[in-house]
Amino acid sequence: MKKLLTLALALLLIVGCSSTSSNPKDVAEDFLDALSKGDLVKAQELTAPSQRDDDYDEGEIAGFDFDDDQMAKEFSQKLFKDGFVVGDVVEEGDTAFANITFTAPVMGQLMTSIFTISLQKAFDEEFNQLSETEQEAELNRLFIEELDNTDYESYESKVYLIKENDKWYAESLDGKNDSIIKPMMGGVGDIFDIED
Repeated sequence: MKKLLTLALALLLIVGCSSTSSNPKDVAEDFLDALSKGDLVKAQELTAPSQRDDDYDEGEIAGFDFDDDQMAKEFSQKLFKDGFVVGDVVEEGDTAFANITFTAPVMGQLMTSIFTISLQKAFDEEFNQLSETEQEAELNRLFIEELDNTDYESYESKVYLIKENDKWYAESLDGKNDSIIKPMMGGVGDIFDIED
């Protein structure tokens, strides 16, 4: 179950974005658009230069490998199927934050479903004959399918931005932006130390 939750968090644990824009609202919109489309390469390319992950692996998201980039994109597109809406932006010198709203799954419901599926698979003889890689791929596929059976709610959060070399970038999701998804995680976020 932890791997499945990691998968849910993974897309949001990819570090922020940058833009050639001098407008922080445009940068926030570009960043969130990349996340909602599952464009992980763009998200990495657009990370604040001082916060980029030098060890970035295109197929790896927060330590979780997607064997199929298309599966990663499908997951992201379903997770944030209505995208993000960027509201007011507050600039404070070389930092800023944008208020955002987004629609995402009710995580308690989704995690209950995923736990049930995982438990069923643990006792499935055919599933247990698969390699670990095949099992992960199968669980990923089931997880993505389960997004279609889950209720969605609207959430409010913030995305944090930083100015470097006279350009705006999103902060790293390993830093201030690790809290973007906290509203949708409820108490589950506390288990994984997702801070406000």
